[in-house]
Amino acid sequence: MLTRHGRAPALHRDAANIVGIEDSRIKLIEVLNVEAEQHLKVISIVGPAGVGKTTLAKEIFRELRGQFELRAFVCVSRKIDMRRLLGSILCQVQPHRKLSSVAGPMQNLIDNIQEQLQDKRYLIVIDDLWEEMAWDILRGAFPEGNSCSRIVSTTENMNVARRCCGYIPNHIFKMKPLGIQDSGTLFFSRIFGSEQQCPDELKEVSYGIIRKCGGHPLALINLAGLLASQLNYSELWYHVHDRLCSILNRNHTVEEIQKQILNLCYSSLPDCLKTCLLYFNMYPEGYIMWKDHLVKQWIAEGFVNAAEGKDREKIAEGYFDELVNRGMIQPMKINCNDEASSFTVHHIILDLITHNSKQDGFIGAIDCSQTITGLSTKAHRLSIQSSSAKYAKQPARISMLQLRSLGFFGLLKCMPSIVEFKNLRVLILDCWGNHDGHMSLNLSRICILFQLKYLKISSDIMVELPAKMQGLHYLEILEIDARISAVPLDIVRLPSLLHLGLQDATKLPHGIGRIKSLNSLWYFDLRCNSEANIRSLGKLTNLCHLHLTCSAALSSDHLKRKLIPLVSSLRKFGNLKSLTLTPDGLRAAIFFDISSDISFPSIFLQRLELLPPICLFSTLPTGIGELHKLRILKIVVKELQGNDIRNIARLPSLVVFSLYVRKALTGTVIFTTMSFPALKYFKFTCGVMCLAFQPGAMPNLQRLKLCFNAHRGENHSLVLNGIEHLLNLQEVAGRIGVLPGSDESNMRVLKLSFEDTIKKHPRRPRFNLQLVDFIEEEYPPFDKLHWTQQQEGSSGQHEIIEKDCAEDMNKQGDCRLSRAFDLPPDSRSSYHLKSDEDSKHHMPVSMLRDESAEPSALDLSHSVQDDMTRPAWDTVMSFAPTDIFCQDLSCYSDKEMFVTEDIFTFNGTGTYCSLTMSDDDTSSTTTEAKTISPDDRFKPKIKSWIRGAHLGHGSFGWVYEGISDEGYFFAVKELSSLDQGSDVQQCILALEQEIELLSQFEHKNIVQYYGTDKEESKLYIFVELITQGSLLSLYQKHRLRESQVSAYTRQILNGLVYLHEQNVVHGDIKCANILLHADGSAKLADFGLANEFQLSKFLPVRSCKGRVYWMAPEVINANRKYGPSADIWSLGCTVLEMLTRQIPFPNVEWTRALYMIGRGEQPPIPNYLSKGAQDFICQCVRAAPETRPSASQLLAHPFVDRRYTGEARNP
Repeated sequence: MLTRHGRAPALHRDAANIVGIEDSRIKLIEVLNVEAEQHLKVISIVGPAGVGKTTLAKEIFRELRGQFELRAFVCVSRKIDMRRLLGSILCQVQPHRKLSSVAGPMQNLIDNIQEQLQDKRYLIVIDDLWEEMAWDILRGAFPEGNSCSRIVSTTENMNVARRCCGYIPNHIFKMKPLGIQDSGTLFFSRIFGSEQQCPDELKEVSYGIIRKCGGHPLALINLAGLLASQLNYSELWYHVHDRLCSILNRNHTVEEIQKQILNLCYSSLPDCLKTCLLYFNMYPEGYIMWKDHLVKQWIAEGFVNAAEGKDREKIAEGYFDELVNRGMIQPMKINCNDEASSFTVHHIILDLITHNSKQDGFIGAIDCSQTITGLSTKAHRLSIQSSSAKYAKQPARISMLQLRSLGFFGLLKCMPSIVEFKNLRVLILDCWGNHDGHMSLNLSRICILFQLKYLKISSDIMVELPAKMQGLHYLEILEIDARISAVPLDIVRLPSLLHLGLQDATKLPHGIGRIKSLNSLWYFDLRCNSEANIRSLGKLTNLCHLHLTCSAALSSDHLKRKLIPLVSSLRKFGNLKSLTLTPDGLRAAIFFDISSDISFPSIFLQRLELLPPICLFSTLPTGIGELHKLRILKIVVKELQGNDIRNIARLPSLVVFSLYVRKALTGTVIFTTMSFPALKYFKFTCGVMCLAFQPGAMPNLQRLKLCFNAHRGENHSLVLNGIEHLLNLQEVAGRIGVLPGSDESNMRVLKLSFEDTIKKHPRRPRFNLQLVDFIEEEYPPFDKLHWTQQQEGSSGQHEIIEKDCAEDMNKQGDCRLSRAFDLPPDSRSSYHLKSDEDSKHHMPVSMLRDESAEPSALDLSHSVQDDMTRPAWDTVMSFAPTDIFCQDLSCYSDKEMFVTEDIFTFNGTGTYCSLTMSDDDTSSTTTEAKTISPDDRFKPKIKSWIRGAHLGHGSFGWVYEGISDEGYFFAVKELSSLDQGSDVQQCILALEQEIELLSQFEHKNIVQYYGTDKEESKLYIFVELITQGSLLSLYQKHRLRESQVSAYTRQILNGLVYLHEQNVVHGDIKCANILLHADGSAKLADFGLANEFQLSKFLPVRSCKGRVYWMAPEVINANRKYGPSADIWSLGCTVLEMLTRQIPFPNVEWTRALYMIGRGEQPPIPNYLSKGAQDFICQCVRAAPETRPSASQLLAHPFVDRRYTGEARNP
């Protein structure tokens, strides 16, 4: 280890890092106060380079982020890539979005960001903005609104600062260099911890050095890093002072002074650190880099020479930490372990790196948007970058056989032929599809690069790998953050592969256990991989890091069958250092109860994360107490027992501990003296809790996060008894769930009581407390994790849905690929409350996304009826908005109380359903296909067929391409898990009979049914394969003119006229269920399945969520029958959807929309629509069904007349 700092490497939460900005921080927070002004406010921080603008912006963002629903922090560069910048913002404010999935033109990105931020309280930080034009483009993505949203920008340019804040002087914060006192505090704290610890003989020369820095933190930190590396060499102080005196004079500008100081610091680096630092020239300015990636790249480049018996990764990590401590690189994300997991490089330091790299011929850099000049012919490394999509073009004459490393960052059209660089050992591709004929990245010939050791790919388009990769004998690292057409089968035969990282939901070839050399594997998806492949994991005896995911819901039996071989495999991992199991895209909450007697195979285990909703231990496993190297533990248990905490309290290395207890505590959890001696971050989640800390407990704890429910009559001053004994506590975060209808004054008392408890602490730690009710929802950016729960029958359990903050995610070991661990908002639970006492321990709570539940006073003890389409009142009301429960229900008449036990029957005959898509489906009908059939016509019966490519998934199951023996192509919708009893079997029989009848219907504006097939517990439905997607995908890409909407509406009406004449009600009209043929015709999909059977017998109640916004009042009201007029209401909502490019009742929770529609409220119709469009929609959405015109009558409406020319005004 090179460092002589005398402290743990890379500790970044020191107060020294924010010296001198405390006053500015307080002032900024006052100006940004979200309670003071509701309109959007933009604040600009302006000042010279290296003065601490970014540090201040980070502190503001970290402190205020919890007050906003959506937030993003982005770094700009002088060569701005606007599309990548907008993509980064979108990834942080949109759920499930990854940077590799951001596609389309820049205007689409702006529109998508606007849509996400509309009517939301958001916080955006734009760091290091250089141009007014860039701000003008960005500003178009941020809606005004009255939601107390805030934007903070940092810049060195006063004109840019004025432009950003609308020329309001009070919104500009000028940052000045530090004074001599603050400069000294920063300088000495970086070296000695404080000025008092500095030897007397060094104080005078130290202040001489400090004065030369001119109060600029960047220079001070780098010089402090240089001197701290040689603490025992006092002559170095004098040498540095004399050197500064000789190179600096009064004529130098501020930036020139900093460059001279930084060059001195660079010259003093050991050769190995110089080499590693120069490598940053491989990346574009402002690029966010991950430590984990960089360490592997250094190793592949041969920068790390390990002595015998030493780990090369540990040495490389030491290099990284040393560069951070010296101030050469800036941390961006700091995990719970106080370690930097991602970072960037200040532009002044990058200029220095670029200059020295070019001078030494270390890396050649090309900008595809500029003329190529001065490219070194001796450089063994080349970086191709694109700062402007408009002027970017493929560079010519760069084929150099001596190249060993290539990095490409930009549009795919600018990427040269990779196979020409035959001697490559390191290849980094971060490319964007220009969507102009480039729909995939073809790497089918990459095996020509037989010397390749490191391959990393990030892209927003499909990557095509070769059918065989066995030619890459030396490949050690393969990381692909992109969709893959197929994983080569022989990847399991790569003899040197050490690290394999692919996107989730990727099916690996059989025999993964053959890769004996494998050291780390992520992400291994339990759903996609077979039980045999899971069992094969046990053969990877050299595996040190394993990240498991589950990308979709599995039945309990299926999950059990997967986890049993997994547990068996885990026992064979003698070298395992980290094990993570995350739900990823899992929608349903399926807990697998694991015995607490389980043993953990490796004594080397340092990281253990077994997160819900999959793994649930009955109690804390006793074996954890034997893992003495364990540093990070995140776990869920059903309950705590007497000695559970004591068994792990003595772990000497545990730094991060997150514990979620599902059953309410019945007593106080006491943390005794010297328990958890190394712990720095502690998160405790439980419905009812009472914690006590004895003197000496958790002596190093810095951050405490508590998530629990509030209950009437509880004394919350006892929740944190003894908090004053946590001597190093710096920050406390609380998420308190409160019951609907709780008295606001009681809540204020509760909050003040809790705040008073925190204030007992002598250090007055930072405090962030949020009271959360059951319907307030917040969907997180790309770095959040939802915890969900399943339905529980026992009465003593307290359910909590928790979403970890970015720091909670501890991304150091997991961020090899850009990830978003998100569960969708439709993971819900229902509960049966039987008494006031029971309700206290049964109300579901979400710390940030909360659903409604019954007031405890209601008697809801009756059970669910046998007919599963008629769930009990308590099930329904668990989804109700808060304002329903805040009112006295007795004031409603029987007629007004339309939401009864029958609410989800929707009428006396059964539920409606959709086989096409839910909110986020990718159905076969939205997937392109080459042809339909040889003679362009199907036969009415398909007697023999084979399953083709997997195309997507729908509301009920997977969707595949089908091919008949005659060569016809069609879509196959698979309904699985039908062995659920005789009722469901009767339902399925009715479904088969109904589709047999519907297959006789033929019309150019309906999707043709072809029949069904059954195999064991699966039912297959054959339908016409449509090639051009849905109206939903169309309006998401293009804004439709009213004349186009009119034409599509006319076709929809023609289809409805035909169906209604056949006495068929569609039941699910919306843009997602209207498909477009290649000839331009619009076709109604999934019609006719609403009246003859009850598919809800095997569908969860929440499956209605995606359809609520289009439902007619009579569909929701169980006391009314409904018929064709229900389709007319849905049609009006669909026309409104096409014209506004958003769902009806936008920005309204589906639960609230359910009640609004049930009461006859119409969706809001914007006044910017034409009179004809407004009138058409108004006629369709009349509350009384009998007053709505029929489909044939609507065909005569002027809006759908072929001569219609009325257009909407611009909104």
